[in-house]
Amino acid sequence: MGWDRWLLGERAKPGKADFVGMSSFGASAPYDRLYKEFGITAEATVEKVKALL
Repeated sequence: MGWDRWLLGERAKPGKADFVGMSSFGASAPYDRLYKEFGITAEATVEKVKALL
């Protein structure tokens, strides 16, 4: 239960919200591997933004 539970989408519609980041902590690896594993990439961000439009 991180801060991401407070994220609200457009006009507080859950279907219009998304999250880019790690939903947990404690993973250990080089940053580039962690970013790829958790979807913290430019490509993944673009896909999420397009899905919200």
